[in-house]
Amino acid sequence: MHALIGNYEVMNMLGDMRYVHPGEYVALRSLNARKLRGDYYEREVARLRELDEGFTADKVFRDQWQEVHPLGFVEHRIAWHSTGNFGAWVIQNNAIIKINRTLFLHGGVSPSLLASSITEINSQI
Repeated sequence: MHALIGNYEVMNMLGDMRYVHPGEYVALRSLNARKLRGDYYEREVARLRELDEGFTADKVFRDQWQEVHPLGFVEHRIAWHSTGNFGAWVIQNNAIIKINRTLFLHGGVSPSLLASSITEINSQI
């Protein structure tokens, strides 16, 4: 059996959360979820203040931020990091393989990659 990665795995690793189901955050939520999210929030506010000295994190901002970053969000990001449980597994697998004369992959190959070797494509992904 060959496990191949697809666009959802890559999206998770890159922080593109469009297709993350809320249940994934619930499943990954730890006992320290509130502290982890609070620490992450404080770092994010500090980063935004560095970019804009006039930035203020009022209650509306915090409520909206928490809606986008539910409990379990930080654990999700940790798990999908290249050193995390999921990310480490993903980077050990290919996106495309050839067995005999058959090419296996998720979806298709972009025309811009047609001149690339399978090894080059897997390394790039």
